Amino acid sequence: MKYIEKKLEDSRTGALAVYHEVTGLQVDYTNHSTFITISSFVSKEKKRR
Repeated sequence: MKYIEKKLEDSRTGALAVYHEVTGLQVDYTNHSTFITISSFVSKEKKRR
């Protein structure tokens, strides 16, 4: 699976997330729109647990 590796800080909690991966994709052909869900994790190793 492809992923984005970029350090981002949650403004509300101060927690850092480094590993981001698309976990959902929805295409609505009728209304011509798409929805993407991205999950973020502290590290790639923590995601695999």
